Amino acid sequence: MSSPNENMQIMNGVELPPFRNFHEFLLETNRYERPPFNDFQKWNNRIISNLLYFQTNYFVTIITIFLLQTLYSSQTFSSD
Repeated sequence: MSSPNENMQIMNGVELPPFRNFHEFLLETNRYERPPFNDFQKWNNRIISNLLYFQTNYFVTIITIFLLQTLYSSQTFSSD
């Protein structure tokens, strides 16, 4: 088991990726070109690259949806 000091050294070099703008994240249509259906390697590379490049955007989107759902659920629960 690693010590807390080791974990801090590992996390010391970690940086948060930049937040990409909305146009680049959703509206740029040339990013939606699909790789060939039978080429699993290209699909895998596309998914991994997309997740890495837009990871901050996905994180903010998921947190926003979670918070909105929580607020909506708490309002419907309290009205019962």
